[in-house]
Amino acid sequence: KIISFEHYIKNGQINLDIAIDYTESNGYPNDPNSLHYIKAEGGNDYEKAIKSCGKIIAYYDYDQLFPVYGFGGILHNSNEASHCFNINFNEENPEIESLENVIKYYRESLNKIKFYGPTNFSPVIEKVMKDINEELENKKEENHYHILLILTDGIITDMVQTVDCIVEASKLPLSIVIIGIGEADFENMKFLDGDIVPLVNRFGEIRKRDIVQFVKFNTFKKKNVINDGKELAEEVLKEIPRQIEEYYKFCGKFYEKNNKIS
Repeated sequence: KIISFEHYIKNGQINLDIAIDYTESNGYPNDPNSLHYIKAEGGNDYEKAIKSCGKIIAYYDYDQLFPVYGFGGILHNSNEASHCFNINFNEENPEIESLENVIKYYRESLNKIKFYGPTNFSPVIEKVMKDINEELENKKEENHYHILLILTDGIITDMVQTVDCIVEASKLPLSIVIIGIGEADFENMKFLDGDIVPLVNRFGEIRKRDIVQFVKFNTFKKKNVINDGKELAEEVLKEIPRQIEEYYKFCGKFYEKNNKIS
């Protein structure tokens, strides 16, 4: 049975996860040229991307609790960069209630983290995959689908590991949206998108379905259409309905509200 996106919305639960790049290539937050610099009026590009894309996904997030992770930064109690940490600094729970509070915790974190590197995606993806597998085990009669929003400025250094993760994640109820901030070389992100050549892991396994969408933020910023965020959000999220439908067509068991399996 083919499950339409509209049918899923009535019977399923969408979860938004967010991952933010704290690597040194962004520039330090107190530098006006930094991608993380907070201007007197309006937010920086990271904030604008979170707001314009996040609010669309958040509309369908049933509990309004958003796990938010950082990667590439050194925490105050460490000497090494972490590639998956909770930006609310609650080691037990990464969830933040409401997008407004996501922005609040993001701003507070900028002066508490030393920007470092490199840019690694795989630890964050692995964490989200772990959470999804636990949901599939413990909440068997619920339809949870996760959307991981990754905001980054640069070239990743764990390409092989990231491809392996994405191929494995293509079997799970997960979509990954990568938003490129700034003017770095994003060719690797286009490769991860896999619209032309499907991803294959190091063991020769081909992804089960397309789950990655890459969008360059500045493409929309230069068009002067970023204020209301409609065009950016449309481009970022246009593949999500198809990806959800494909998951339940090829990989998932769908539970109606009366707990009958479709």
